[in-house]
Amino acid sequence: MAKLYKVDNWEPGLPDVHFHCPGCNCDHGVWIQKTEKNNDVWSFNNNDDKPTFSPSILVKWVGMPDNPEKDENGKYILDDTGRIKGAKDMVCHSFVRDGMIQFLGDCTHKLAGQTVELPEIN
Repeated sequence: MAKLYKVDNWEPGLPDVHFHCPGCNCDHGVWIQKTEKNNDVWSFNNNDDKPTFSPSILVKWVGMPDNPEKDENGKYILDDTGRIKGAKDMVCHSFVRDGMIQFLGDCTHKLAGQTVELPEIN
């Protein structure tokens, strides 16, 4: 099985190469071709089994708390910034080189600072 998948005829502006991130337990995507909506592209060695992308891949999102608080009407309680109370800023920052993911120290998941093999996609 391959360690990444490519998407043809994808909606313009969305990533066209994806891999599974074991740190986040979800897929991350990168652009390897310029589009009308995207000028930033990663170099890619065209090896589906031992891919290398450059530069690093930085993914940021807001993570939901495990048990978000709700009010008496069942609506989430918000903090002073307008986010769901307990939500956290999450980061996954890595290099993918020769089929290995090197997670950098600013990752907020359990694999921060580690290098692991890129998992196969089923």
